[in-house]
Amino acid sequence: MSPAERGLRVRIIDAARRMNASGMNQGRSGNVSSRVEGGFLVTPTGVPYEDLNPADLVFMRRDGERVGTYTPSSEWRIHRDIYERHAEAGAIVHTHSPFATSLACLRRTSRSPAGAMAPLPMTGGSSLPRTG
Repeated sequence: MSPAERGLRVRIIDAARRMNASGMNQGRSGNVSSRVEGGFLVTPTGVPYEDLNPADLVFMRRDGERVGTYTPSSEWRIHRDIYERHAEAGAIVHTHSPFATSLACLRRTSRSPAGAMAPLPMTGGSSLPRTG
């Protein structure tokens, strides 16, 4: 692993840890990825962010093949699809904030403040859609 790649991996882990520390995310939910040549790096599934080491991140090739010890986030396809559709996307932070989760449990939608969720414009709306 090159020093540049190691630095990127450290920054991904730092972002994941800050999600939980700031209250944007809880536990092991959510995930972080960054585009790299040939694919992207993504946080693994089921591993507490506090326990992650740079080598634990999973490299996902564009074709869906993975390289790494751990299984990638179960939502790796969302990351792949965003990277494929948006060449300008360099990284993705996907949270499961307590507020959005509460709204989903109540089966309600909510308007998102401008810039609060970058993927919303990519999905064609400015609200958090109900699912399930």
